[in-house]
Amino acid sequence: MRALLSLMLVLAVVYVLFQYVFPWAEPLLPFNDVTVDN
Repeated sequence: MRALLSLMLVLAVVYVLFQYVFPWAEPLLPFNDVTVDN
């Protein structure tokens, strides 16, 4: 029972991160600043 509860908690945290935290933080991160010179 404790393992199932822990798994549900981890899945809930990952869901919240992907839905709210990562889209909010994406403009602040430098990963999309790619320049390719020809």
